[in-house]
Amino acid sequence: EKSFILPIKNFVNESYCRDISSKVRSHQRIKREKGEFIGAYAPYGYCKDPDGNLIIEPKEAAVVRRIFEAYLGGMGSYTIAQSLQKEGIPTSRKSNGWQEGTVKEILKNPVYEGDLLLQKTCTTEGIPFRTKRNHGELPQYLIRDNHEPIISREEAEAVRKLCTYRKE
Repeated sequence: EKSFILPIKNFVNESYCRDISSKVRSHQRIKREKGEFIGAYAPYGYCKDPDGNLIIEPKEAAVVRRIFEAYLGGMGSYTIAQSLQKEGIPTSRKSNGWQEGTVKEILKNPVYEGDLLLQKTCTTEGIPFRTKRNHGELPQYLIRDNHEPIISREEAEAVRKLCTYRKE
């Protein structure tokens, strides 16, 4: 009797898991299309309100402005990271100290000019699940003027040009 019931239970449980997974993905897609931030952590310089909106965090936003000003002033991302590290300025919850890559991510992220780029990464199918950069496998959502910007569009454009010129 047990050998007959067990495969049926496994089938029902697997079907339930697939159904829930489908519903979660659908709900996340709807939130992305609405322009809601669905990440676990808000980007450095912002915090999330209960509705999922991004709100400027004043102390961190000052550091972000400083990073952009320093880069536009001629400092490289490595030098900026070293300077912030020496001063003991805390980083985001998900990074260990200031690194060149952390500064580059801040400089290139459109979130600081008020735009929200969603689905920058995607999860591979199968087990183990792996997160990787989304290089066109799935559509990305760019929502312009989604939240209050920390820097102006002009500053962001100037940094993008410098990044291209400096090959960063």
